[in-house]
Amino acid sequence: PNPTRLRFYRQSLKFLAFLILLGVIGMLYTVIYQKLKGEKTFTVILQMADLFTTAVPPSLPAAMTVGVIYAIARLKKRKVFCISPQRINVCGKIKCVCFDKTGTLTEDGLCFWGVVPVSDTCKEPVRRPNELGITPLTIAMASCHSLTLVNGQLVGDSVDLHIFKSTDWLFED
Repeated sequence: PNPTRLRFYRQSLKFLAFLILLGVIGMLYTVIYQKLKGEKTFTVILQMADLFTTAVPPSLPAAMTVGVIYAIARLKKRKVFCISPQRINVCGKIKCVCFDKTGTLTEDGLCFWGVVPVSDTCKEPVRRPNELGITPLTIAMASCHSLTLVNGQLVGDSVDLHIFKSTDWLFED
């Protein structure tokens, strides 16, 4: 899949750019102020380096990495495995998790069990979606598929077929 540009990373880069800008401004001020006072060049360079490392801590990436490693260890204890560690930082903002049925998480022969309707909160599982009536969920279940009619027979992905049949809708070509 295409990489996503998460807001967290954009904001992190903006923050880092701000720290660098602050460090550069501080360095320029130090050079001008110290030279006007008549300080030696070596002393000015040392103070510039000190100021810049104060504004932009060199240990910042290491601290972020340690935090991610610690989070991975905690998740691993709960049998949660992360294939993209850089996404751990944004997981605290997750409000909804959706899984697809494209075969990346499933295998052939998977049967449809039911659905869990969600509005503001999760509701009780529904084994027969046809009992929900006409809702956005049942409309999606009945229309988002790759099914087709061949010689009057409905064919396509087995999961799509099970999901469509559970709605009790009619397929018209």
